[in-house]
Amino acid sequence: DDQVFALVGHFGSGTVAATMEYVEEMGIPMVYGVCGVSQLYNTERNAMTVQPIYDTEGQSMVATAFAPVAAGGLGATRLGVISTTDDAGIGMLNGIQIEVQRLGKGSSVVYQTAGANDTDYATQVTALKTAGCDVVIIAANQGPFVTIANTFTAVSYDNVKILTSYVS
Repeated sequence: DDQVFALVGHFGSGTVAATMEYVEEMGIPMVYGVCGVSQLYNTERNAMTVQPIYDTEGQSMVATAFAPVAAGGLGATRLGVISTTDDAGIGMLNGIQIEVQRLGKGSSVVYQTAGANDTDYATQVTALKTAGCDVVIIAANQGPFVTIANTFTAVSYDNVKILTSYVS
């Protein structure tokens, strides 16, 4: 009815997630989508984003974690993952699990989940420390990332390499 030709600069995970069904139903091209929401992963629509989608970002972090140091990776022997239960954490976790399976590294990964609005992540961080993880992926947006990252210091989890989202 409004004769919309395209959405340009469609911004924010919440906004994009709430409108993707309509965009798909109406066949409206979405150009310069600015978010990482998983609904954009493997789409068959005319959606062109400008930043990594959470799922592919999760895959990239796993590939980097396990790649040899000589090849620019982190050379992980035991990978820990803390993922939040919001769109960002769930999307990244999906990509992480895809890449872990593709690499056949399931027995080398320890998973912990956490609420995005939690204020204490000591249980999750301590579990990864106890498991001997030498690389940890924090699959979260900037809000929970800060609190999770500070927890590493609080529980004296030193000498660990941390990967996280570009938004953190």
